[in-house]
Amino acid sequence: MTSESSFGPEFSPRLLAWYQDEKRPLPWRERTSPYRVWISEVMLQQTQVQTALPYFERWLERFPDVAALAAASLDEVLRTWAGLGYYSRARNTHRAAQVVVAEHAGELPHTFEALRRLPGIGPYTAGAIASIAFAERVAAVDGNVLRVFARLFAEVDERSRSQREKRARLWVEGLLADVAPGDFNQALMELGATICKPRQPLCAVCPVSQICRFPAAPPVDLKVKKKSRPLRHRVVAVGAALFDQQGRLLLMRRLDSGLLGGLWELPSEEIVRIEGTARTQDPKTGNDWLDTNLLEKLRPFLAQRLGVNCEHGPLLAPVHHTFSHIDYTLVVCASRCDTLDNVRVPEERYSRADVFTREQLDTLGLSSLTQKGLTLLFQDRA
Repeated sequence: MTSESSFGPEFSPRLLAWYQDEKRPLPWRERTSPYRVWISEVMLQQTQVQTALPYFERWLERFPDVAALAAASLDEVLRTWAGLGYYSRARNTHRAAQVVVAEHAGELPHTFEALRRLPGIGPYTAGAIASIAFAERVAAVDGNVLRVFARLFAEVDERSRSQREKRARLWVEGLLADVAPGDFNQALMELGATICKPRQPLCAVCPVSQICRFPAAPPVDLKVKKKSRPLRHRVVAVGAALFDQQGRLLLMRRLDSGLLGGLWELPSEEIVRIEGTARTQDPKTGNDWLDTNLLEKLRPFLAQRLGVNCEHGPLLAPVHHTFSHIDYTLVVCASRCDTLDNVRVPEERYSRADVFTREQLDTLGLSSLTQKGLTLLFQDRA
């Protein structure tokens, strides 16, 4: 086994020289501030850089600093985030901004430990902000850094991720004494993202390939146990677009917890949830759930759960969206009701209900699936 402490002194200079020449020109690097670093790191969790770029620019236009973010409504925050998914990131960032304004005079804390106490900021994000924005000599260990670390030493490590992260963090922090910590952390992450890729690493152009054990190691020794992924789910639901006599549309707001927490959506009834497949067919009968009488399944939901009686129009074409491992199909039915004043709210799923004009919909936090459904709905009503 090769000890991390025995790693050659040439590693850091080679890595940093490469980083200065080859780093990608990203907006949060070109103009660095603690707030910009924070937002970029949150967005890059579970999201690729190219996907996050337009969202980052849009976010900064709408919320240029911590004070603007803290003063915004949750609906504004979720609407600006819409499309990036994993909405708990947006909710936690909003809450953290409010804490920063209330308890830190509007300035992000300067230390790793203080940053860790903010909602939604874990060890990696705290390390990234503290090292990049405040030059604290602390590691920022993400999946890219873990991969670089494992390959440099060509070791199979069967320990838990938390144990491996601790080991990698100690190694990184042992190299931070004589370098700019923010640059070093970013260089390691950049190496993992652009050169030391999960598959087909570009060893021929790697700046530290001559001191890396990975190319010479037997391939069998480099197998990594795959983390078990959740089974894919196919969900088919029918949604009710309920209009009152003034043409206002009823939406319900999800509870803050969960995949789409805090977002507004059409009240809907889940017809089926099939595990282990992305298809809409019943695995037992082969029948397609989209061919069933979905309207008849919607009626009792509206009458018994919501307490409304409406005149129903035809079902619209299904809309599809993928949330993480869930393939979701929504079929919308446009209906007109005499009144929506006393609608009951299914409290196990929603926190409140309200009616909105078409113009007001533009101010709400809506999921991508709901936006697709509403686009189809208003096209049909045009």
